[in-house]
Amino acid sequence: MRGPERLSYMLHEGMETMSKWIEVDGYKNLPVGNWLVQLDEPHFHNVLAVVHVHPNITVIGGYFGFDTEGKVIAYRELPEEFNANS
Repeated sequence: MRGPERLSYMLHEGMETMSKWIEVDGYKNLPVGNWLVQLDEPHFHNVLAVVHVHPNITVIGGYFGFDTEGKVIAYRELPEEFNANS
């Protein structure tokens, strides 16, 4: 299993090893680091994306935070093998 299939498996089968979702009001309230986020997208409901938060910039699923239509509503830790800093 690779890519999206592996992430989907980890999210559905391996949730007990991951942290709980933490509610947040927008990407500007995320702590520095790499996270899995839920987006409240206008066209899709609660879309998942990977986000990298740096002190000066936030990238959500390959887009700058300010360019993302959806609002970040929750975040949690990424599985270790998906975390670029581990």
